[in-house]
Amino acid sequence: MKPNVLKLIALTCVQVAVAVSSPARAAEIGDFNELTLKISTDRVEVLPLEPIQFTVTLSNQTNHPVKGHSMIEPGDFLRIYVAKGDSAFDQFRTSDWPALALSGGPVILQRGFRRSVSGYLYYAHAPDPDKQPHGAYLFETPGLYRLKAILTDMKGQNPIESNTLTIEIKEPRGEDAAAYELLKALKGMSDRNVSYGGFLMRDFGRQYHPRWEAFIDKQEELLSRFPKRQYARYAEYSLGLTYSRRDDEQDVQRGISLLKKASRHSSFFLAEDALRALRGVKLKRGQREEAKEYEGEMAARFPNSPEGRDYLERQYILEEKKKERHEEQQEQQKQEEKDEKRALTWPVGLGGALGIVIVVGLVVGLKKWAART
Repeated sequence: MKPNVLKLIALTCVQVAVAVSSPARAAEIGDFNELTLKISTDRVEVLPLEPIQFTVTLSNQTNHPVKGHSMIEPGDFLRIYVAKGDSAFDQFRTSDWPALALSGGPVILQRGFRRSVSGYLYYAHAPDPDKQPHGAYLFETPGLYRLKAILTDMKGQNPIESNTLTIEIKEPRGEDAAAYELLKALKGMSDRNVSYGGFLMRDFGRQYHPRWEAFIDKQEELLSRFPKRQYARYAEYSLGLTYSRRDDEQDVQRGISLLKKASRHSSFFLAEDALRALRGVKLKRGQREEAKEYEGEMAARFPNSPEGRDYLERQYILEEKKKERHEEQQEQQKQEEKDEKRALTWPVGLGGALGIVIVVGLVVGLKKWAART
């Protein structure tokens, strides 16, 4: 056999091997622990008793699909851990985050997959299950705190650990210190019910209750004495929720006004929730057009919010339909112009044909007449 033929056979064998092995590489599925978990926050410096807003992001930064899941809401699979200073991490536990009852199995997360969830930390139960559960404000004492997240697979194995986030609780000074003293009195009034939203953020509902009315009066005092301080933003939000749910029209308008104020502070992490509450109030009152205005504002300021995404998607669909109608109208107009031209040119064409027939007839007749003479 000639050397060139041998080279050709060898090259063909290599090409076949590559063709067979390439699909296997393309179909490679990575392990769960190849995913990347990150925890972040917009504010690394907060005042005592303020909630800590955070975002956890799960992503596939590999160059191949990974077998995993995207259940990253706090619950069975995702856990948040908190440590003060250099102390050991304790798992954050609260009745606001029940264990998740999830169905379904693992999914394949493609290359470039990314999903984020946001939440906040403020109050937790004692981590020791042998003790009677009791509440504690995790971020009450000034100092440095560390946060991290851990996500497991659906079997509770192969944990992925996030980066460590450092938060500083600042010592309040000036008016913030005076407002903090007032807040400590409020804290003592609300410990028994704080797990329903935290005394800085909670909605006291539509029913009047002496306990809640005394608390609301204190919040009004805080808002009146320290209207420009960060603590006042929470009072605006909490009182806005409370008043907007009541039956009295004056209370409702007061609530709407306070929620509008809370929503205008772009640095306030509950501004999005304030807009969402305003939209809900308008929908409840049957004012759909005003509700849409708040949806539009959420889309402009918080495009990743569920309402913002829905609004933008609806606007996109409306624009596409508008574009389609415009194109249909243009095609219809062009067709009408063609039909009109055809209608105008048809008699002219017919007349020209008749003229030719007449001329030809005259020529033939003249020839015959000339031949006879």
